[in-house]
Amino acid sequence: MRMDLPGVPDEGGMSVYHNRSEESVVVYAKAPKIHTHDSTERRYLTMTGIGCSCCAISSMTTHMSDGVFRLTLSKTRIDPNRSSCIGQYHPSFSNILYARRL
Repeated sequence: MRMDLPGVPDEGGMSVYHNRSEESVVVYAKAPKIHTHDSTERRYLTMTGIGCSCCAISSMTTHMSDGVFRLTLSKTRIDPNRSSCIGQYHPSFSNILYARRL
């Protein structure tokens, strides 16, 4: 996943949390108030996940550079009785990805 987060510094502007109970990842970012026209700092919040109930997130890698955040999730099958998780729907991810300015 790739997100543009303008104004967020490469160091110290991001927090990434893995919610193991829902197999989701929550990303929170803050961009400091720089310009005189900025009324407050900018804050971003987004949530994503793997979207199936037969797998779990096994690892994740993150990289932030020049206002672009990259998140790579790896998954491991936890239900060996299922042949494939393609087309599965997980109800807690009705909006798989959203980003909003708080």
